[in-house]
Amino acid sequence: MMKANRMKIINREWFENLNLHSLDFENNFIESLKDNHFRTMRSLKYIYLSINRIKEVNPLAFKSLVNLHTIDLKGNEINEMDYLDLNDSSIIDTLDLSFNKIQIIRKNFLISLGNLRCLILENNFIFDIELYNMEIKFIEKIKMNNNRLTHLNEDMFKMTKITDLSLQYNLIEKIESNFAKYILNLNSLDLHQNKLKFIEDDALSNLNKLKSLYVYENQISNLSFITDLISLTILKAEHNLLEKIFKLYFLRLINLEHVSLSHNQIDFIEYDSFKNLTSLINLDLLGNKLRLIDDLLNINYALTLNLNFNFINSLNIGKILNKNPRSFTHLEMRYNNIRSIDIN
Repeated sequence: MMKANRMKIINREWFENLNLHSLDFENNFIESLKDNHFRTMRSLKYIYLSINRIKEVNPLAFKSLVNLHTIDLKGNEINEMDYLDLNDSSIIDTLDLSFNKIQIIRKNFLISLGNLRCLILENNFIFDIELYNMEIKFIEKIKMNNNRLTHLNEDMFKMTKITDLSLQYNLIEKIESNFAKYILNLNSLDLHQNKLKFIEDDALSNLNKLKSLYVYENQISNLSFITDLISLTILKAEHNLLEKIFKLYFLRLINLEHVSLSHNQIDFIEYDSFKNLTSLINLDLLGNKLRLIDDLLNINYALTLNLNFNFINSLNIGKILNKNPRSFTHLEMRYNNIRSIDIN
């Protein structure tokens, strides 16, 4: 409506008696939102105020809006959100506060969000989430990538309905015991591009519904934290510091379909490690230090296997076909040290 102008204020009298559903003042010069700022626009569902100069949002700014669906405040100069009083009748889908200057997510702010489904806090300066003993029972999705979190513990995400949690591009080094105590409905957890070195064995053990786990581009040296993720279908753990793969890791993960362990330092895979993964479609071991593939032969299902850029020096086709003739639909072994192929 008024996108990309030089407006410094929104005068609520301008739109009085209009049945507006959407208000777009993106890319202007607005600096603040005051008490009941939109009281004459009760039909509003969508408010777009991104890329302005907003530093302060009055807690009652949106109070009069009973039909509100989306609030877009990304790309402003907000450094703190202590409280936001939304109408109890509103079922707000999305609050976007990305690309601001927020440092701490406070308990009162989260409690005040009523029925909000999706909270977007990407590209801020968040280093802490203050929930303490309070459970949040409504938020389903949180996007908090590219912030300054350094660790995760059970008190930070007491959010019982959350299904999707995005925490990539933070500074997370450690995930503490019982981190997932309250987030039992989580389907997707994205932790890629952090500084993860240590994940307690029971940190994720309660995530029986988790389907997708992204921990690639970290500094992880073992996978003992995945053993209880019985619903997992996607595991992306490439670009880490893995050296050994043990059968225990995958023993119960019978639903896994896609496993990426490429670009690690794997030189040992325990025999039968992947035997129980009867749903497996893709196994990517590109760019490791494997010399023998005998430990991968006991696979009795169709599979695409990528072994490019390893140190494999021989290939026994006969052994593969005799042991499991239906094992591989596609086998990649480019850029190894193979000097002979045995067909017997």
